[in-house]
Amino acid sequence: MSDLDRFYLSKPKGSPFYIILHVKQNGKRIKQSTKRKLKHEAIKALREYRESCSIQQKKIVTLSQFRDEYISMIEQTKSKSYLRSVKLSFQMIAEHIKGGTDISEISVKMIDQFFALTYKRAEHSARLYYRTLKASFNMAVKWGYIEKNIFQSVKLPRATKNFPLFASVEELEEILSHIQNKLVSQVVTVLFYTGLRLSEALNLRVNCIDLNQGIITVKNQNGYKTKGKSERIIPISQNISEILVKSISGKSENDFLFEKVPGIKFNGNYVSKSFKKAVRLSGVNPSLKCHSLRHSFASFLVNSGRSI
Repeated sequence: MSDLDRFYLSKPKGSPFYIILHVKQNGKRIKQSTKRKLKHEAIKALREYRESCSIQQKKIVTLSQFRDEYISMIEQTKSKSYLRSVKLSFQMIAEHIKGGTDISEISVKMIDQFFALTYKRAEHSARLYYRTLKASFNMAVKWGYIEKNIFQSVKLPRATKNFPLFASVEELEEILSHIQNKLVSQVVTVLFYTGLRLSEALNLRVNCIDLNQGIITVKNQNGYKTKGKSERIIPISQNISEILVKSISGKSENDFLFEKVPGIKFNGNYVSKSFKKAVRLSGVNPSLKCHSLRHSFASFLVNSGRSI
């Protein structure tokens, strides 16, 4: 039933009963007798008639259909990593709830069971699925597919909070000594002394570097959006100035700073795996990962007596 359908209650002259006039969006008119003489009873009959029309003409939207519509809508505005998270979240819940299920028929119990199994297996994954699916079902409410976002009725256990891992300058040097690829070594060094995210560092272009002013500008450009879509400026440390000078030498303004081959930026997965391998060989905390270098930068500033 369209939201633009209109319903009227009237009592024709000479008739003992109230009638319902149903005017559809296309202009078609349907008259239906309530077989009720009293107005309050006729109003009740009108309400029941509207509900029956809604049930009969309700559009069924399956989980798979909604997934495809939602991904199609956000793929132009969201990052590739977020899209991967959304696709994975729908894939995992579809293994528990069949993709052909009408999303309006998905119950809180189904969601609770899904997260109980997922949380037991991987807490981080469960929280990722929860965030992305909850956001997607907000859109299902907006589109009129469901009346309420059932994920709002689901609560995950309180997250455990650990101190962020970080490496000291000495540990960084030990890790770097086990990285054979010079470009990976340069990326890791830049991450440590700038606090950049790996994706931000790999998407830096020559036009982001201003050696005269001594700043790096993290920009939204050429299909890349920073987390939060906000640009920021980072001072260039003396520890990385030589790396930056060599990285921009002979390149044009739009070239990537770190390129495996001309025109193609360095691969993030390769950097991460190379870093983890070097961490294991160095004997420092094996839980360190590339993102730990962001925390290490903050620790480095504090230990140097500088403001974060």
